[in-house]
Parts: sequence; C-alpha cells; structure tokens
Amino acid sequence: MSEKRIYEIVSASGRQRIEIPDDWKVTYGPVSPGKASYGGNALRLYESETKQRAIFTDVISFRDLSIPVKVLAIREKGKEKWESDERGRKRSSSVEIERAWIDESDLESPQASDEVPF
Repeated sequence: MSEKRIYEIVSASGRQRIEIPDDWKVTYGPVSPGKASYGGNALRLYESETKQRAIFTDVISFRDLSIPVKVLAIREKGKEKWESDERGRKRSSSVEIERAWIDESDLESPQASDEVPF
C-alpha cells in the first residue's frame, strides 16, 4: 500500500483538503490552456499517464500539508492612564508590540483563551 499525501486547496469557493496516494501526479495550470485561457486555474490529479482522477477548478493556491508554514503573529498591548490635578486631567498612554513567527497550525486550533500562542 502506498503512502498518502494531504493537500490543502484554496479556491474561489473556499478551502478543501484532499488525501491522495503519494505516487499520483499533480499538475497546476490554466483550465483550458491556449491563447484565450478559460475558467482560471485548475489542479489536476493523475493516477497514471492515461488515467486522470480529478480536476479542481478556480484554484487560487494549493500546498502539501507536510510542508510546515510559519506566520507572523502580532500582539499589541496598550495601557492608558488618566490623572487629575487642580489644573485638569492629563492622559498618558503607551503601546507595546510583540512579534513572533509561529506555526500556522497553532492558529487553526481554537484555544481556551484569546491569547496569541507565543
């Protein structure tokens, strides 16, 4: 039995994930190649040279999920302080920004808190 690959496909209609055998051929390009391309791009899956198994149209992007992806997460913390004296009120504020590269998969799993996972 052959190994499997999982692809995530982003199309005009949303995201999909497919699992295919490792030895299948995957191609990406215009739905109808030629001078006047029609219908955007397609992801095609072939079991063999003469046996096409699937075509996904309106594909914007795709990737093998075994490739780890990191995204830049930004957390902004701020505080504001009001002080009163005989001349009136005075406001002071400060903002602290933290940045970290985190695994994309950490963003997909909801956590108990709203904290950014870094």
